Amino acid sequence: MMLLCGAAVLPRTALAHREKQTTTLVEWTGESLAITHTFHRHDAEIALAQAGMIDRPEIDSLRSRALVAIHVEETFGIEGVAIETLGAETVGNRIYVYQEAALPALPEALTIRAAMLRNLWRDQINNVDVKVEREIKSLRFAGDEGAKQVSLV
Repeated sequence: MMLLCGAAVLPRTALAHREKQTTTLVEWTGESLAITHTFHRHDAEIALAQAGMIDRPEIDSLRSRALVAIHVEETFGIEGVAIETLGAETVGNRIYVYQEAALPALPEALTIRAAMLRNLWRDQINNVDVKVEREIKSLRFAGDEGAKQVSLV
């Protein structure tokens, strides 16, 4: 609905809802896959509190960050690849979980499962970018979608 004000037409205030999203970067370093998961802090805090994983919606404590990292370990994976969690940190309104997977060579394809927070938020979307040199290939996970494959050659 537009409001008229003299000769100008003014739009009504729009109400917007931010999508619940995570972004994961899987980057080939030449000898391993460096994996960085980025969560919106508020989404992670509320979801993990509602799931009973943390006592209250806060993610500053070492215990809370460790629980987020454990959640990532349980809900993110690359088929046939052993992933090691390196740690988690909060910066501003984001929480980052860092992982690494040592590989002798870059495979031709990766089969990725990215279900982070999707069992806690129905409308959660997980975007995974796979970067090899200067090329980035993206996958989007929503709803009850399972693993997806990305070709690297």
